[in-house]
Amino acid sequence: MFASFNSLSAASTVKTWKGWFSDLSCASGRAKSGVFTGTNPECAKKCIESGVAPAFVSEDAKAVFRVQGHLTVKDDLGYYVEVTGDVDMDAKIINVHQVKRLEYQGASCERPKPTAKK
Repeated sequence: MFASFNSLSAASTVKTWKGWFSDLSCASGRAKSGVFTGTNPECAKKCIESGVAPAFVSEDAKAVFRVQGHLTVKDDLGYYVEVTGDVDMDAKIINVHQVKRLEYQGASCERPKPTAKK
């Protein structure tokens, strides 16, 4: 299903971060412009199914990580999540141990626009 990755380096550390799952292509493109938010879950699902690596967009680290060890990543697309895993900061890989769904957000284009307070 997903391409295999090299093992994490000995310098990896366990981190718990909040953010979103996506595909590496969309998440990396947004991150290059400084945007670290969720992506369209339907688009990410199609990309992952076509072979693009899954990714985790860390709101806390302001970075995108290639995902290892989370075979059901497609089930968590569209959710704002808290993820715990081994992180290799140099290789930008996270080996996921635990995922906690915090809130379903869907695609940002589906969210209602904030209303101005009067």
